Amino acid sequence: MTGRDCVDDLTRCVRRQGFPAMCIHGNKSQQEKDWVLTGSTSAIPRKGTLKRKRWLADALKEKNKSYEDDIFENQKFASPFRIPTEADDESDTSIATPKFGFFLTPAVAKRTPKFKDIISPSNLVKARKNAEEYLYRRQNRNKKNKIISLKTPASSLMKAPTKLGAIPEKKKLEFAEAMDKMRSIKSTIAAKDANESDAKMLTIT
Repeated sequence: MTGRDCVDDLTRCVRRQGFPAMCIHGNKSQQEKDWVLTGSTSAIPRKGTLKRKRWLADALKEKNKSYEDDIFENQKFASPFRIPTEADDESDTSIATPKFGFFLTPAVAKRTPKFKDIISPSNLVKARKNAEEYLYRRQNRNKKNKIISLKTPASSLMKAPTKLGAIPEKKKLEFAEAMDKMRSIKSTIAAKDANESDAKMLTIT
């Protein structure tokens, strides 16, 4: 950055603060140089007065020409970046870890296949018509069933009462067999106890 650029940047900063400022160097016109020389010697209105505000507004309107900030003044346009393709990918040959910061564009672009379940307009109209006919038949069937249920008496719809305590015959037989076994075991235990008590009585006598 040259000295002239530094002076111009400093002048812009002062102008942003609301002060009328202009710099002098070799590239300035004679009119701008005269304005700077006369402005430094002329009387400036006192700060905070209405005259000072008007003087600042007039000075900025008249003298603030060709000093707009240009974002591209000190910055060149960036060179266009070419998106790499699969042909440029050297991850198979190079030892370095591949970078996946972007998606690789295939060198030979393939067309996306057509979706198989897409319905054509004619098939869509046909399917909609079939659906409407199905709904119509279903509604009529429901209406008929409702009318039949209203006509039939409630007594005929009642089912025969079921016996909650009813036990199947097979379970009855199994229960009877189990009871017989328990009785036989009880009788054998009682007989053994009687024999043991008789033996004890004999030993005592």
